Amino acid sequence: MRSSRPFVRSLLDALRGIRFAVGAERNLRIHLVVALAAVALGLAVGLGPGQWGLLALTIALVVAAELFNSALEAAVDLACPRRDPLAGRAKDLAAGGVLVTAVGALAVGVCLFWRPALYVQWLAWAVEHSWSFLLLALALFLGAWFVRGPRKKSKN
Repeated sequence: MRSSRPFVRSLLDALRGIRFAVGAERNLRIHLVVALAAVALGLAVGLGPGQWGLLALTIALVVAAELFNSALEAAVDLACPRRDPLAGRAKDLAAGGVLVTAVGALAVGVCLFWRPALYVQWLAWAVEHSWSFLLLALALFLGAWFVRGPRKKSKN
C-alpha cells in the first residue's frame, strides 16, 4: 500500500528542517563554511573522482551528525525542560558524536590535501599578486558573517 504522504512533501519537510538548522545552529554554519573551503581547495588541487566521493561523504557525515545533534537537543529540551543530569548526558553524548565526525573529517582533509610543496608555490604567487590577499580577506569576512548568523531584532 502506498503512503498517504507524498515523497515531495517529505522532501520539502526535510529541506525546511535543514533551512531552520542553518539559521539557528552556529556550529552547522561553521561546518558549512569549512565544507565550502574544502570544496574550493579540492577544485584548486584537482582532486580525482574517488577523492571527491570521499570528500562528499565526509561533508555529508559531519552535517548529518550536526543535524542529529540539533534534533536530539530539541527533543531533550521538549521532554525535560528543567535541568537534569541525564538530559545533560544525552546532549553531551550527541555533541561527542559530532566531535568524533569532525575529527574524522579533519583526518580525511589532511589525507586529501597534504601537499606542502604546492602551498609554498601558492604562497609565492600570492605574495607577487597582492590582490589575492584582498580576495582571501573578503572570503574570510563573508565566512565569518555567515557563521555569525542572523541578527536578532531588538524590541525597542
